[in-house]
Amino acid sequence: MSHGTTGGIASTTRTRVDSAAKHIMPAKIDTNLMKIYSGNPNADLQTLHHKKLDFMTEKDDLVLNVSRKLEGVDTRTFHAYPAAVSTLGKCTDAYKLILAVLYSQRSARDMQDLIRVITQPNKLSDVWTAIHQMDENDNMSVRVFKARFDTETKLRNAPDAGMLLRELKSMPFYQLQGYSLGRAYASPISGDTVFSVLIGGCVTVMNGHFAMHAGQQVQWYFEFEHMHFSAVHNNSNVVGQRIMESAHMPDVIGQKRRRLEEPLRTNFVYPKAYVPNFAGDVYGDRIRIFGKCLNGAGAFEPVDIMIMTQSL
Repeated sequence: MSHGTTGGIASTTRTRVDSAAKHIMPAKIDTNLMKIYSGNPNADLQTLHHKKLDFMTEKDDLVLNVSRKLEGVDTRTFHAYPAAVSTLGKCTDAYKLILAVLYSQRSARDMQDLIRVITQPNKLSDVWTAIHQMDENDNMSVRVFKARFDTETKLRNAPDAGMLLRELKSMPFYQLQGYSLGRAYASPISGDTVFSVLIGGCVTVMNGHFAMHAGQQVQWYFEFEHMHFSAVHNNSNVVGQRIMESAHMPDVIGQKRRRLEEPLRTNFVYPKAYVPNFAGDVYGDRIRIFGKCLNGAGAFEPVDIMIMTQSL
């Protein structure tokens, strides 16, 4: 067992928790957003169809609602099916670093300040300046961004800067939708883009990079954020707690592959225990809480979770 944890019911008996009270609703893959996350500036439906296994949503994927955009009003917000994604596909590295910084903010004001910068016309210059004005000694996400883009020129002249601008312009306010109960494709050419999502009730799913224990609140996090949390317990860090002061970056690798012949899909969303930092709550983590752990598990083991999005 990972991290010395005791196996729960799911990992020991290979069974899934079940309950009569389940809240299920349909959702629809945001095809336009997945075109942007395809890594191809000229992406169309055929592009998504050709690599359909890279961009599809599979059963038990953690799904994010992307109906609300940071910039302006999205006319699709009130369509019959909420827009959703379960992966950021092949988005740019800079976009992932900016997202990590956004969700590492300690307060609502700090997060809103950065959101306002992201939605400004001259995004790349303003975003670089705003992040470089942040205190890197108290935020690993900021430190990583500064190390990668130590000059504004590196960000503006990056080969994928055009894709990054499109990603920032289309950035949604990511909110948890629930767990997928079936398969859906990003392109209607590949198959159905509508699928059912469990938004409330008990579910047995795969845990993320960190051990989780019964009774802990559960938050979601982006796969690429795992290096910014402690993977082991030591004198200064607790498993799953944000690394704010230490320069240690745990080498934990976890990828989601359903079958051996399936491509290695990345940039997923995973569950982890919400662990407040010793210096206080991190607002970007607290707003991502969506349930409670019913029966704990080690990293990448089956874990029992009560989804509570409708009651939080």
